Amino acid sequence: MTRAHILVRGMKDPLLDALFGLALDTRDHAVFGSAPLYMKGLKASLRDLDVIARGAAWARALELSGRGLLLPVEAAPSGRGRVVRHPSAPIEVFDEWPTAVDLDELIDGAEVIDGVPFVRVGDVLREKARSGREKDRRDVETARQRSYSAPLTTRATSPE
Repeated sequence: MTRAHILVRGMKDPLLDALFGLALDTRDHAVFGSAPLYMKGLKASLRDLDVIARGAAWARALELSGRGLLLPVEAAPSGRGRVVRHPSAPIEVFDEWPTAVDLDELIDGAEVIDGVPFVRVGDVLREKARSGREKDRRDVETARQRSYSAPLTTRATSPE
């Protein structure tokens, strides 16, 4: 699939363009973190992309890293799994998420928007509520104040 650029809210979005340029298999990755909230109008800006990947998408990230097109693989800052970073855009591709989530369920249940799979907002809000971080609490509160309700894709799991 080729396209000149991805439009978000009627404007070209360089972060999503950079992600699209990685050519990750859309069946094996999804954008997590705050980006799904931005796509639904629950965040004012899109500052970075956190991507969860498995199978062919993770293999592609490793291949791009090995070829120097992505930075070298590192341990994720959370201590759980690994991360590959884009060299010139704030994009991180993870093979695990800091909390105990089922990546397969999140990826399989992702909502595809303009060719990009996004973790469903209900799942993002649940994980943000569990994280305990102040910025995540603010995101959950914003969604609550706007009476935003979204279905969950995954079952709740207890943290390890």
